[in-house]
Amino acid sequence: MEEPVDWDRESPEPAGGHGDGEGKGVGEEEEVRRNKRKREEGDGDKAAEGDQRPDKRQVVDKTAKPLSEEEKKRNNELEKRAEEFWAMAPDRVKEAAKKSKDFGEFKRNRKFRYLHLFSGPKDNLAAALIEGAKRAGIEVLCRSVDIKVNGADNLRDAEKWKKLGEEVDGGDFDGTHGGFPCGSFSRVRWREAPGYPPPVRSLEHPYGLPSNNPQQQTEADAGTLMATWTTSLLERQAENQKKRGVPEVATAENPPGSDSQFECPAWALPEVKEILERIDANSVEFNTCAFMSKDKV
Repeated sequence: MEEPVDWDRESPEPAGGHGDGEGKGVGEEEEVRRNKRKREEGDGDKAAEGDQRPDKRQVVDKTAKPLSEEEKKRNNELEKRAEEFWAMAPDRVKEAAKKSKDFGEFKRNRKFRYLHLFSGPKDNLAAALIEGAKRAGIEVLCRSVDIKVNGADNLRDAEKWKKLGEEVDGGDFDGTHGGFPCGSFSRVRWREAPGYPPPVRSLEHPYGLPSNNPQQQTEADAGTLMATWTTSLLERQAENQKKRGVPEVATAENPPGSDSQFECPAWALPEVKEILERIDANSVEFNTCAFMSKDKV
């Protein structure tokens, strides 16, 4: 009984034998090779022919509805806004985008930077921001600026504010907060009690009471500078982010004052009021006791 021939592979060369038996094996082998070549040539022709066939996606593209003039205008506006956004984006954001293949990777590479002025030696706000950002899957790097943290961070030095302003204008921060000293603005100063320091300003005399001695006037002047320098920097932060087309994150903290504001809280200083009006700032009152830890900062 003859074995079936496997035409999908070459027949092995006969191990031995002579005459008709050997000749028949050679003929079968040659026929197998010819058939294999024909199949290969046929597949090549089909492949070449297939390359010339229209791609299914091309057919879909050709039958798609053309964009309306309104849609074209909208697309042009979006492209222009994207160009403007990346032109204004800080280098650190551009670098993160270059390293990222998708948004998820960009979210990991893009580090947010936050500036906290008058942070105190223990920056509870920074700790809260870092923890909250971690839960949201992003990373925040906080810079705590306070003379009690770093002796070089003297916020009574005008040069320090100049350098900080340059960093803010350059887009170095994604948010800024300033909790400038409230001592000269607090209405507690008007409490008549033994041992309490007297007030140094009022709504009628926002820059200092006529009765101030030199030491009291120095305190009033320092408070005025801290308040105006802080809000000026916050305005620059807000303006920079507005130009970049990103949410504005610039906040300040100080006691709200009484209803009549007779004691002149920081918000009643003319310069501070003008800045807050220019940036269309919102105000919120809350009890700090509900947020502070047992450790005084």
